[in-house]
Amino acid sequence: MTVDFRNPLPATVLALDVKGYSERSAPTHLAIRQGLRDVVAEGFRRSNIDPLATASQDTGDGVLAIIPAEVPKAIVVADLIRELGVAVSIYNRTRNAAGRLRLRAALHHGDVIIDGTGYAGDAPIITTRLVNAPPTRAALEADGGQDLALILSDSLYQDTVAQGFRGLDTVDFVQVEIRTAKFQGTAWLRAQGSHRDDPTRVPTAQQSHQPNLAAPGSAAPAGTVSNLAISSVYGDIHAERVNFGITN
Repeated sequence: MTVDFRNPLPATVLALDVKGYSERSAPTHLAIRQGLRDVVAEGFRRSNIDPLATASQDTGDGVLAIIPAEVPKAIVVADLIRELGVAVSIYNRTRNAAGRLRLRAALHHGDVIIDGTGYAGDAPIITTRLVNAPPTRAALEADGGQDLALILSDSLYQDTVAQGFRGLDTVDFVQVEIRTAKFQGTAWLRAQGSHRDDPTRVPTAQQSHQPNLAAPGSAAPAGTVSNLAISSVYGDIHAERVNFGITN
């Protein structure tokens, strides 16, 4: 199926970005880029999303994909993200630290126009802002065993996770308030420690500079996420008569 994107059409936008890409050598860049292409292709195949029905842009150290509304949003959030996680986990089993693929993923839904080799509309811009937002970057820094950090726009979260479609659960996400020069708004980050459906998490004992051929362990990661309302703010704060708490 071929989709006509010449007019604004509703779509789910996926942004993927490779952590630490610029810190690696040119030969490693080539290997990482090929690995990313393989992971994305496998993720789409395993989630039964027709790649011919999507538009995709190579961003150098990532991918920006436009998935038409014929593919339900819940399938993208639940199935595609799960299968991308499986694909990156399998890829990393035979890679050392230099070749390990760690991804930031962002999803949003809105109208998109394909314009030659690029995209027009707010949806691609918002998705790109989310994938580069401080909480998305911090997620991989905070958990060295995680290979796929996920952030959702508030509207997409409300339409999918909050409704409980396809096994999605609100307990697996935390609300974050992003306040940067290029984006201000609410988003939802897959919580650190919520790895029951996250095959990308590598147990700490398996993190090594040597190739890791063993299957991921089954031990539950330290820390759990309770059903509490948690909100984090990234950026400048201007407020009066507000108490801030710090927890370990």
